[in-house]
Amino acid sequence: MKIPLTGERVVMLADGANHSAFLREFNDCSSPKEVLKLVDRDGLSAAELGRILCTKNAQRVSVNLLGACLGHHHEFWKVFADEYPQNFNFSGLKIVSAIRNYLWHFRLPGESAMIYRIMEGFSKAFFNQNAPPEKPRCGSGGVSSISRGWYVKQPQDETGAPICSYCGNKAAANKQDCLNSSVTDKEKSLSACHGCKLISFCHPCLKRAGQCGHAGRGILGYGRACVAARCLEAGALVSGITYYNASTKQELTEQVNSEFFTWERVSPFLSADSVNVMAYAIIMLTTDLHNPTIKRKMCPDEFFRGLRGVNEGQNFPSDFVSDIYYDIKTKELEIMK
Repeated sequence: MKIPLTGERVVMLADGANHSAFLREFNDCSSPKEVLKLVDRDGLSAAELGRILCTKNAQRVSVNLLGACLGHHHEFWKVFADEYPQNFNFSGLKIVSAIRNYLWHFRLPGESAMIYRIMEGFSKAFFNQNAPPEKPRCGSGGVSSISRGWYVKQPQDETGAPICSYCGNKAAANKQDCLNSSVTDKEKSLSACHGCKLISFCHPCLKRAGQCGHAGRGILGYGRACVAARCLEAGALVSGITYYNASTKQELTEQVNSEFFTWERVSPFLSADSVNVMAYAIIMLTTDLHNPTIKRKMCPDEFFRGLRGVNEGQNFPSDFVSDIYYDIKTKELEIMK
């Protein structure tokens, strides 16, 4: 029987007084189209529906139907796909952890267009709660704001060999490769940062080391990322640092200024679009690494290179991408079956 729309009923639903009854009616629907009739009957907005489906009774929601609604192409469901994830707390979470949490509340549809719409809504919510600070927290000069807290671990390929910390390219395997004209300049050699000697860059990217908090071509001394990398290696704060002075071609040891210990990690995402690209890449990566029918698995450097320039024209920090790759490789991104 159709219940007539009343202001009192809308308030009851919006305030959570009658969620259980509504959830039973929601689960009785066979499609997003039927749910729309229910929503129209009760005069609910997409935001109100999202709040109802995220109440403590949400575990009773049909995960199949909720996933179908989130990925549906109807305009109401597109708005709902944006509103529903706003009820989750993603603040301070790593993106893989946030995706694991989110995808455990509904069954992800198999159609790529539906997946994209769902992850687009997630990405907006994640970025809103983890946007980088408008102003750099420390230092000045040419250090990129999204580098802060990163570039402290050397990324490696599947064999454990280092790759460029900025672009992800491999070094040439041997001298013969260096002589091979098909090998680009970027692939011919890697150079360690002059400040910490722990993080390596290919020859063309060495000029970008300063943006990453390191000492590269033409930069004397050491950077905050150098100190952070040394502290990470030592497992404690270091009192001094030895670096290569390119002008004198000598190694110098200095006491570390206390302000150089300030290298707080910030979210490297510059937009919701870049979150969405990464989120979709993570879903594709888990399929690639854990689907037994795929024989040739994606390597870390391939995953890295596939994400070049997608962060509003910039690269993601290398250790950020590396952490994501090995997180997914170690544990499959589980979704509702």
